[in-house]
Amino acid sequence: MVKLLILAYSDKSYSFFNIPFIYFALRNNPDSEVEIITEDLAYFLKNNQESFDFLNQLYPNKFIVREPSTKLKAIPGTIRFIEEPILKADYLYIGDIDLFILEDVRKKHLKLIQENNIPFSNIIRKESLKTEYPRLTGLHFCRFKDYYPLPNVSDLDLLKLNDEHVLYLIMKRKGIMVSDTFQNRPICGVHASLNRDPTGRTSGSFYHIFEFGPKLSWISHDYKDIWLNQIKENSFLKLQSLYNIDLKSIFLTIEAAFKGEQRKLHRRAMAHSIDKRLIVEEKYYSKLELKKERETFIDSKNFKKVIQQDLKSLVLWPFNLELWHQLAWGNLAIKEYEICAEALLHLIEIPKGDSFLKTSGMSKKLKHISKNLSGQLKVEFDDKLSLVNIFE
Repeated sequence: MVKLLILAYSDKSYSFFNIPFIYFALRNNPDSEVEIITEDLAYFLKNNQESFDFLNQLYPNKFIVREPSTKLKAIPGTIRFIEEPILKADYLYIGDIDLFILEDVRKKHLKLIQENNIPFSNIIRKESLKTEYPRLTGLHFCRFKDYYPLPNVSDLDLLKLNDEHVLYLIMKRKGIMVSDTFQNRPICGVHASLNRDPTGRTSGSFYHIFEFGPKLSWISHDYKDIWLNQIKENSFLKLQSLYNIDLKSIFLTIEAAFKGEQRKLHRRAMAHSIDKRLIVEEKYYSKLELKKERETFIDSKNFKKVIQQDLKSLVLWPFNLELWHQLAWGNLAIKEYEICAEALLHLIEIPKGDSFLKTSGMSKKLKHISKNLSGQLKVEFDDKLSLVNIFE
């Protein structure tokens, strides 16, 4: 019997993740097999037939992709927990379909089980302990026989209950539970959740609330070297050539994040990838006219209008040094130090940006800006500006 079964579910909107999920899982767990339950198999194959065929050449008889067979109605995230797999194994790992696994899952989780004397490897989310609905996380490792056969869940309202709470109830009904004091949950790779910002700068664009501030990111830099080496391999490069535009853009985003080139990608996207007709109001813009209009806002001390003007101009001319410099000054004036720092980091990455900044008068403000930063942004700001010898 195979050592590990890696199981996941995808609905139609996430089915483009099926191929890279299988690829990375098998690339880094050669003693495993993968089973993907996907909402609409015909839809998936229609859009991914070439990459699916190539994956079968790479890993013949090591994975299956099929539609769900359960008659129970449930929200998409719950199906992976209530659908019994076709494949069997000694151990089971249920994961998120948007997780690119870069480690030996069985080795990692068995070590946690042994060192902490726990019946399975997962955690109860701390914040859920204060509610009526405690939740295990969606990354779940256990012995296959400790999960299957499943207990009866037909009494649960699976269309309303949170999927992670359903997992908690399943393990509780199986008579085993991890201690709520155990809180070590390894991700084992890159979690490209579309609900989060790739580098953790904000909440994600698919969530119903958007806010600034440090959040969970897709990547851990512990995996930087592993990722950058594996994406050079011929098998990955071949698969990447077959991916759709969604996946290609996601992998480009991850690569930029690991290499610290996300701002470069931002500027390039503004220059070529976005439709500026959807953002600006007029069909014709002149830098000179926008500059004159900006000056009237400065005279009236309407700095928010100044910044709006700068942002509009940067959408149109994202490689213009003066515009990034103006954006930095405007945000400094209203004490938005984080955005000011971001603008300056963009500025010094553009050719001749460091020399432009040295002669601009802004260099006298850099230490003051730095004092008002925190976390990773402060580290990056200090490192990059010291590197080009701008701090006075």
